[in-house]
Formats: sequence, structure tokens, C-alpha cells
Amino acid sequence: ACLKGYFGTNCSQVCSPNCQPDTCRPTDGWCICAAGLTANNCTIDNLLRKKNTSNSSMLVIGLSVSILINLIFIVCGSLIC
Repeated sequence: ACLKGYFGTNCSQVCSPNCQPDTCRPTDGWCICAAGLTANNCTIDNLLRKKNTSNSSMLVIGLSVSILINLIFIVCGSLIC
């Protein structure tokens, strides 16, 4: 078994410092991330992840509104509203 904080072949790799204490698996370094972090090595901040999701949502909403406005112009243009 590896010493605390190490994993892998010959225990030569260091566990992520962003792991919760005593959760680094000695075989592959998997661990439970500290609060607010995510990803395989606990390096992605959840706040950044939420921000990216918010940006994607705004893009979808913006495109939907744009398409709706264009459809109104096309319909009104052909019917002369």
C-alpha cells in the first residue's frame, strides 16, 4: 500500500492537493474533491462551470429570440401586416 498522499505504480504519483483528506485511492488517485471543485483531478471550480452553463443558456435564448423575430419579419413581409 502507498503512503498517505501517493498512488500508482511504486506509489510514485502524488494525489491532488484538492482532494478531501484521506480519500485518494492508492491504485489510480481517484478521490472525493474538496468543496467547490470537480473533475478527475479536482481542478475545475464549480463556479466557473456554472458560469459556462449560464453563458450557454443565454446563447440558446438569444438565438431563439432572433429566429422568432426573423420569422415575424418574413411572415409580415409576405402578408404585409
